[in-house]
Amino acid sequence: MKKTTLILGIVSMLTISVHALDITLESAAELALGNNRALMAGYSDLRILDRTKRSGWNEFLPEIYAGTGFSRPNQPILFVPGMNSDWNYSIAIGGSLNLSASTAYRIGASRLAWEQGLIGITEFEHALVRDARKSFLGLLLLRDTISIYELMVETAEGRYNRAARRFELGDARKLDMLSYQVAWQNMLPQLTDLKNSFEIRQLEFRRLLGLDEKDPVVLIGEIQADEQSWDAAALISSRLSRRYDVQSAQKNIEQLKNERGRRISDGLTPAFVFNYDYAPSWGDPFDGSSTRYDGGVLYLGVAMPLDGFIPNSKKSLAIREMSDKLEAAELRFADSLQAGAIEIESAVRNLNKSASTLRSLELNVELAVESYDLVSRSYDVGEADYLQVQTADDEMNTARIQLVNEKFNYSAALQDLDFAIASTLDVTAASIEEEGSNE
Repeated sequence: MKKTTLILGIVSMLTISVHALDITLESAAELALGNNRALMAGYSDLRILDRTKRSGWNEFLPEIYAGTGFSRPNQPILFVPGMNSDWNYSIAIGGSLNLSASTAYRIGASRLAWEQGLIGITEFEHALVRDARKSFLGLLLLRDTISIYELMVETAEGRYNRAARRFELGDARKLDMLSYQVAWQNMLPQLTDLKNSFEIRQLEFRRLLGLDEKDPVVLIGEIQADEQSWDAAALISSRLSRRYDVQSAQKNIEQLKNERGRRISDGLTPAFVFNYDYAPSWGDPFDGSSTRYDGGVLYLGVAMPLDGFIPNSKKSLAIREMSDKLEAAELRFADSLQAGAIEIESAVRNLNKSASTLRSLELNVELAVESYDLVSRSYDVGEADYLQVQTADDEMNTARIQLVNEKFNYSAALQDLDFAIASTLDVTAASIEEEGSNE
């Protein structure tokens, strides 16, 4: 029975490993671009804006209508022979077209809305790549931290077992044995919490990549911190105008100017009106000898709005409202420039600080490991006590965890800087099937 259970367990593990999806830092970004549901919904919204932009020419199409019906006049139509019956039947076909300067502004509004939507979806793509990479790096951080804690637990358990044997032989105090046991047991809940956090973070990671919550994934890679030097002033000078929030603020100003022009056109400029109606009628349609009357009207005219010239009228206030909105938008644009410069400056400072910290932490780990080895050997020969060993062990593990965390901080800050300067998004979207076929 035990042999059968073991075989089934091995087969199950092999099955999971065959179907598990290998995820790297870059494939995480590719899968997010190809499968994230929120991004797919954004593409649908952009298609609507694109269709509206491409069909803007339909502003020049007349409104066309057609209808038919019966009518019963209260008074006979005496001036048309045969049309003085109780019931008349008529058909109406017609069309109308109003053209003014606002027509061009409405067409421009559809184009500007599409351009604003394109900026928004590009920003969403870039933010999604950043979030997918940072989420992947966060999982690697938890994975590495769990590995350190597992080693800590294993070491603490081994230290307790060794102390227990020495206590049985009379070579160690019971207090030391119990202290080792307490230290070992205290680590177990912390390890459980880390593993629980890892599983929860994996669920959010799968959602971000458009994967099913039960799809097994395997994280491939290590947190890399390739230290570089960054110049905030140069980046601000060359990249600030490319930021998505800056582009969006600029496009919003264009939209408001276009809308103000449309309202001015609607309130202060004439409109050219074209209208034609063709309406044939039949008197006494239930009689085979009914009379037909061909009626129709062609109208060409100019309509000039007057309420726009009246102070505090609805149209006049609408024009003034757009002027105030435009002034506020220009202030927000100036603020976005300053905020963007601060964000770039902060990202560069974090990167440079993290790079300098990494070098110190790497040296600290080497020293802490060497110190622990010396204290551990001293304890084995009775030249060090439990407290010294425990302190050296804590310092070594703390140094390792600090180094792993700082590597994550550097890599995450690099992703933040990449987004802050709106660098070129050199990532190809990939479907789940495409990534799976590469295994």
